[in-house]
Amino acid sequence: MVWHLSIIDPPGTPDYTDVTSNSVALKWDAPKRDGGNKIVAYNVEKRQGKGRWFKCNFSDIPESEFIAAGLAINERYEFRVTARNAIGTISPPSQSSGYIVVRDESCKYMLISKWQNLNKQHIVLFCLKQ
Repeated sequence: MVWHLSIIDPPGTPDYTDVTSNSVALKWDAPKRDGGNKIVAYNVEKRQGKGRWFKCNFSDIPESEFIAAGLAINERYEFRVTARNAIGTISPPSQSSGYIVVRDESCKYMLISKWQNLNKQHIVLFCLKQ
């Protein structure tokens, strides 16, 4: 008997497009290899600090973007994504987004520092209350 494995690459690293006081809008690139079948759904996971990963979505995400809502203000989260193809093969998780801090919308922010360490981007913002 010969088994053929359908290899799916991980999706691209999620990046934020918008951050509010309770949500983060994310986007990512589709996997480079889809295992020979169309990618039909994505799942997004989040974690706070070094805690456990938890699923963010309650239904399949058909496109490579998602808004993670219900987040706590001034908390830092990281996100990762998995893909599923038409025959049900699930990819390994993407690289982590790095920490993203959910911010207060009443603030104007000033970038204090930005660095990358171990493939994770870190930023420090200072809130200037209006």
